[in-house]
Amino acid sequence: MQPTSSGWRLRRSRRERGVTVVCLGNPARGDDGAGHLVADLLTGTPNIRVVKAHSAAEALHTIMTPQEKLIIVDAVGRVTKVGRIHRLRDLRRLSSQGGWRSSHTMPLNEVLELAEALGVLPPKITIYGIEGDCFEPGSEMSPKVREACRRVASEIRRAASAKRQKAKGLPAKEAS
Repeated sequence: MQPTSSGWRLRRSRRERGVTVVCLGNPARGDDGAGHLVADLLTGTPNIRVVKAHSAAEALHTIMTPQEKLIIVDAVGRVTKVGRIHRLRDLRRLSSQGGWRSSHTMPLNEVLELAEALGVLPPKITIYGIEGDCFEPGSEMSPKVREACRRVASEIRRAASAKRQKAKGLPAKEAS
């Protein structure tokens, strides 16, 4: 942010290249640790910047950093079945009124609305919500949520690899 005579103004900077994956949750609360498990599975993957946070508000700076592609992974309350993966690319579908219920203090939709209002929302965003069942302190992660985390991490890795191959001018199917 830069000071101006009328207050503060966000400084525009170049977009970061690659994919940023913001993984939300609390691993000490059972299924709420889904985001952090995905982060652990993705750590060290080329072309992917992984950020762990307990809440969307804690990740606000990362979400608002100019970037090419943003992926957010979070556990959500059970709506249909444990381990179901929701993928949102249309932010209008994310609301505090719908089935996307986060256990964090500042809901993700409000953080993203703030970034949009400030003009710093990345052009490409995908949000993964993994339905959980048990969010009690000290509980274990459900096996179905653990498996869903593996599938989400694999999907993100494939997408990042395809993007890297495309940037090099190679067909995505040749990606290693």
